[in-house]
Amino acid sequence: MSEEISAEIAVKCSGITKVFGSVVANDGIDLEVKYGEILALLGENGSGKTTLMNMLSGIYHPDKGNIYIAGKPEAINSPMDSIELGIGMIHQIKICRIGDEHIRERANRFLNIGRI
Repeated sequence: MSEEISAEIAVKCSGITKVFGSVVANDGIDLEVKYGEILALLGENGSGKTTLMNMLSGIYHPDKGNIYIAGKPEAINSPMDSIELGIGMIHQIKICRIGDEHIRERANRFLNIGRI
């Protein structure tokens, strides 16, 4: 069965589940992000935020569920796949400098190359 997705939805996760051994990290997660929307995921340590983002960025793969980018189902098998789809992940870091470049500058540079 095909899922209908609004043209304003940039990223949609539908029924995303990820299990590590006996630990269910994500259980049937549904998420929609519209174009131009800024979204924050908040939760306690161990609540599955990073696991979900790792699936969107190609580090992990969902055990169940689907990911849609710009309305099309996508299999994100690697970080390179994610980048080619215009998705990137900036991991939790303290604000610091990397060489001569401030983290904020690096993030802005990345955001300017993404299409979503």
